[in-house]
Amino acid sequence: MSKYEELAAKGAELVEKRNKASSGSERELLNKEIRAIRQAQLKALSEEVQAALKLAIPAMVEKAIKESDVVKAIEELQRS
Repeated sequence: MSKYEELAAKGAELVEKRNKASSGSERELLNKEIRAIRQAQLKALSEEVQAALKLAIPAMVEKAIKESDVVKAIEELQRS
């Protein structure tokens, strides 16, 4: 289970508690906690995406260079 999924589960629990809360102050406190969890979820998701891109970008660039014949053009310029 990823950090994002763990936070989603915790957020769902807090939403249930908030919906069952009887006092307004208790609901407001739970709303603050829910907002904090949502922010943490976004941060976790952002970190996962960044990590995936760090791994994928070099391979994508290498593939693009091979497909564009840039290497051949550089070799021809070096021969000239």
